[in-house]
Amino acid sequence: MSRPYYGRADAPSPPPVPGGRGRGPAGVLATDPVYAAKKEFIEKNNLVVFRLRDHWAARTEKDLTSGLADSLGWSGHLVASEPVDGNAAIYEIPAASLEDTVALVRKRLAIRGGLRSVGDRKARVRRVLLHPGLMTVTTMWKYFGTVDLLLTGEVREWECVHYAADVNSTGGKHSLVTVGRVVSEEPGMNACAKWLGSVSGMPARWIGAGDPYWRAV
Repeated sequence: MSRPYYGRADAPSPPPVPGGRGRGPAGVLATDPVYAAKKEFIEKNNLVVFRLRDHWAARTEKDLTSGLADSLGWSGHLVASEPVDGNAAIYEIPAASLEDTVALVRKRLAIRGGLRSVGDRKARVRRVLLHPGLMTVTTMWKYFGTVDLLLTGEVREWECVHYAADVNSTGGKHSLVTVGRVVSEEPGMNACAKWLGSVSGMPARWIGAGDPYWRAV
């Protein structure tokens, strides 16, 4: 799940120090009406919130990635002989154009408006690096030239997107597709719910959030 209070720390930000400079808020202020309403709902319904995403992503099994691959129908195409840093993996899928591959990704992940792509629509796609969540520019620079498509959740746009665009403007055929952080990680968290149920013997149900974006056309 995402962080309950919209920041890197699961708590509201302390009041700003007059005239001081800090590293920015940990989350929204405790006086924020959205924070207050969410806190009230949690307390009223006796909910216990435990954020498991980072623990799940740290597993050596790369369940976030395999869950995404399963949703895309690519589970049987893992290139096991090519280990990849972090929570990512390389797959060799049936060859198709970038345009057709994007259409498949949009359909199988039920994406409404959060998908964006950089690359030649007619470029051939076979080798794909799957990287759910946030992909750093360091990871992109390391693997972008070795695969046909780099499919991830989100990137720092001013670094990764423009790098991909420049590669293509000089005749390169390597593509970048982002589907959004939530969409890219949801299949893996669905796998987490199944795992929790299997090891605890208690009911564990995954509730998907879906693509938060929409398209006007």
